[in-house]
Amino acid sequence: MRGKNSNEEHRTTRKHQAPAFSVHDEIKRNRRIERNRRIRQAREARRKLFATLLVSALFVITLAAILLALMRVKNVTVSGNTRYSADVIISAAELDGDILPLASDDAVYKKIVLVCPYVNSIELKKSYPSSVEIVVTEAEAVYCADIHGKHYSLDANLRVIEFTDSTNGLIFLTLPDVVTVIEGSKIKFSEDRYNELVPAVLDSLLNDEHTLPFTSINVSDRFSISGIVGGNVKINFGDYNDMPLKLNAASQLLQKSEAEHSKRTLINVSSLSGAGPSMVLDYEGEF
Repeated sequence: MRGKNSNEEHRTTRKHQAPAFSVHDEIKRNRRIERNRRIRQAREARRKLFATLLVSALFVITLAAILLALMRVKNVTVSGNTRYSADVIISAAELDGDILPLASDDAVYKKIVLVCPYVNSIELKKSYPSSVEIVVTEAEAVYCADIHGKHYSLDANLRVIEFTDSTNGLIFLTLPDVVTVIEGSKIKFSEDRYNELVPAVLDSLLNDEHTLPFTSINVSDRFSISGIVGGNVKINFGDYNDMPLKLNAASQLLQKSEAEHSKRTLINVSSLSGAGPSMVLDYEGEF
């Protein structure tokens, strides 16, 4: 009897000592499993990202090696040049051996213009894998002016081209007082405001839809701008305000004077209000 009771007590003790799993324990276990799964996924994603970056880096290095080996400039030609020889421009460009895809118009132009100041712009025409053509646009004489007793030709930006006695086809400018005239550089006026004003006035006179065939332009006085057309028509514009409207009015009056066969004509468009633009046909006064 005593043995039987001992066995029952032993089973009861073992029963009390056996682990008991609650719902809370099950939830904790599931969370731990899920956390471990996310950690493994994150590690796998990092390994994949590292592998992708490594492959990309190897690709870039390989591509760079190909560029260095196959796409370096070997042949350079020049077109559009008249003032400078091709050899001078090629030497200034320093393109030989450069990586062709990385050669830029702006960088090459900055090198060329230091040696060839009359080059206004360049364009690189690339022929892969190793040839490039430098298309040059050189400064073109547009104006001439008498400065300090000498005749100079000037480009559209009032940069001095050269001392010249040949003024055929150039627009003669009468300018405000000039203090600096250096070949290859823009002229500078004694009054600083004219350094911006004069180019702006000339641009408005010559780049409007009603542009007239001027043979000379007087911009020496900002309040009394005038121009000569063909040697027998003078146009007074007054100040530089409303220049497009003044050009339009002057163009219409010029057409009327030609229809009237006027030998010399004085056109005044300095005022667009009041009496407005006026014209004197067969004008006998001085221009």
